[in-house]
Amino acid sequence: MADESLGAWPFMEDASAMDLQGSYSMPGLGLSDINWLSPQYQNTLDLDDFLAPFSVDYNFNTLPRPPTVANTGIAPSPLSLPVVAEANNLSAISDSGGSTLSSENRYYVDGAGARAPFHGHPPKAHSQDVLCPLSAYEAMLQAITSENQTHSAGVDLASIPTLEQVRFFVTKYFDNFHPTFPFLRRSAFAGDASSSWILLAAVAVVGSKFCYSTQEKTATCALSRVLGFVLRRCSYGLMHDNFVVDENLEYTNDYVPAYAKEPQLQMLRAGALHIACMMYSGKQASFERGLAERHFLVEACRKFGLFTRTANPEPQLESDLQSRTSVADKWLVHEAHVRLVAMVWALDTLLTYEFQAAPAVRLHAIVPLDLPVAEETWERSSTLESNSHEQSSLTLGEALEMLYVEKKLPPDLGDFSTWLLIMAIYRNTAEVLAQDRVRLNSWTPSALPQRRSEPSVLHQDWLPATRNAMKWRNSACDCLDILHWPANSRIAYRSGFEHHTILQLHLARIIILTPTNYIQTLAKGFTTIDNFASGQINDQEHVTARLQVLQWVIKDHCKARLSVVHCGALFWHVRRYSCDSLLEPYAIYIATLVLWAFCVSMRLPEVAQAIASESDDEPEPSFLHIDRPLDDELVQTYVRLGHKMTAYMANVGSIEESDAPRRITKEGLCLLAKKAQDASPAQKLTIDEMIRAACTWGVETCYKRVLGSLAAESQE
Repeated sequence: MADESLGAWPFMEDASAMDLQGSYSMPGLGLSDINWLSPQYQNTLDLDDFLAPFSVDYNFNTLPRPPTVANTGIAPSPLSLPVVAEANNLSAISDSGGSTLSSENRYYVDGAGARAPFHGHPPKAHSQDVLCPLSAYEAMLQAITSENQTHSAGVDLASIPTLEQVRFFVTKYFDNFHPTFPFLRRSAFAGDASSSWILLAAVAVVGSKFCYSTQEKTATCALSRVLGFVLRRCSYGLMHDNFVVDENLEYTNDYVPAYAKEPQLQMLRAGALHIACMMYSGKQASFERGLAERHFLVEACRKFGLFTRTANPEPQLESDLQSRTSVADKWLVHEAHVRLVAMVWALDTLLTYEFQAAPAVRLHAIVPLDLPVAEETWERSSTLESNSHEQSSLTLGEALEMLYVEKKLPPDLGDFSTWLLIMAIYRNTAEVLAQDRVRLNSWTPSALPQRRSEPSVLHQDWLPATRNAMKWRNSACDCLDILHWPANSRIAYRSGFEHHTILQLHLARIIILTPTNYIQTLAKGFTTIDNFASGQINDQEHVTARLQVLQWVIKDHCKARLSVVHCGALFWHVRRYSCDSLLEPYAIYIATLVLWAFCVSMRLPEVAQAIASESDDEPEPSFLHIDRPLDDELVQTYVRLGHKMTAYMANVGSIEESDAPRRITKEGLCLLAKKAQDASPAQKLTIDEMIRAACTWGVETCYKRVLGSLAAESQE
């Protein structure tokens, strides 16, 4: 059971100082500088201390339970039928090695010699209450009619989904999107939808993304158009319908416009969902609009003071909430405020590292925000009155300090708050390293004139430039380890099922430890192995990318191998526990590219020669499978002595083989095209067929084209 249930490992680098080649000198690469866990945990690791915030009263039964087997290629239910029918048609999982799992022989007592591997518990049945009341649907139709008449929206009502379709899509949203982004409240959604048709429309549009037939995906096109039309007209809640701009009013710095007094919470929620759809649509025009309209959403949150922590908030976020006076209702308003801002900042962070967009909200603006409470507390309705005191007492900034300084797990973390901390660790690391690259920041101010040192001839702007920067990066990894322990405990509780936090933790390590932007640039300009080896690249941008990648593999080789292990762990997770979240397409794509870049670089003789002399020790064992669960000792052996070991992957073989880069990119392409397995396994499809295969969000097609191109060009 242990082999199947552990899909992630906290790492503890125990490496000797690296003898690096070249003129660039890495700061502080001794044993104490590349430790994976902080020194106080190197000898003994007290799990009780790490898991102390999870008291004996922590109710794991409130966590959603995953299916024992997963759906592979089941046709979606007809739009006129309840979605419950899908849950009754679960088929067996096929892993990448080709073995089919069955519900038979689940225990040794069945007498079959070997039992089936554990893959998790069946899900808890959701209540069958109606998430979209008839009155909410009728209100949406009336509002769209009004938009047509008053503002010429130009939407044909005949193209709007039926009531049963909308209910189907809303259920899809809460079954698929909500577990990863729980910023709405399922138990209160029927009331929210009745009071805000625009939120109902946004949820239905997102829910339709998880349907895989063309008819179902296109059913919400008209709904998406009218949603965008209204959001742009109202500037995502900055402007109300009855607000009139006085063009002659002179500006004063203390002027508070009328619209800033009453933010529309449901419109802001709908705006966040709409921007997510645009950014991940895979369409250039939609992406550009989403990038621009993100600033409207952020500015609306800023104008209404939603980035400011409010310990005892007043019910001011919605007109229908203004009459509420109970403590529980005030708590709900505050938590809704917190989760909305968290969702907006989460989207901003995703755009930063996935699309290299400039952040619209800096970390310092978000650290005063209270951490969201655990999801089970957020969803409870019958006990809110007596448990309203459970509001989080920690801000995001205070929780970060606990992780970095005290090396302790903040108490009462839920999935959403854990993900916020993971992103905050990434953002903090990125900002610290960016400041460290400014040479002036390393100068100590003095009244005496000094001689300015000449810039280094060697172009280097990714590897940590100072000992302090190296410590910050290592400390970020320590924090992620601390968050990984409770995640592992949940895996054990679920009999081996890996929840989405595991993917987030692996992805964070990959982003922090690898030059992802340069690897993507290199991949898009890659021609042949020979040209890469000789450096015969005409474009300066790709010349720089090649240099940065080679520096990563040679000068930061321990972290490079560690990131390779995390890429393999991410492959393991997606093959078995995919939930089609917003993060998955990029996670698969970047993990594939990191593995590809590592393999391509390690084939160069000068790279192998530069690393060969780093240690005289011999590894035991001399091989490992990086896309299967590994014990920590084996991982650390590979981190230190990986140049003497052989790493294997399913459907790839040894990553040292000459054909490994092509096989790796094709395997990543297969994972992105997994929904094409209705007729036959994706591995049997051609590259063109996999690129054309239907996908959840749309952005996958762009990633598949890049990987498909590499799969063809990586052949010698």
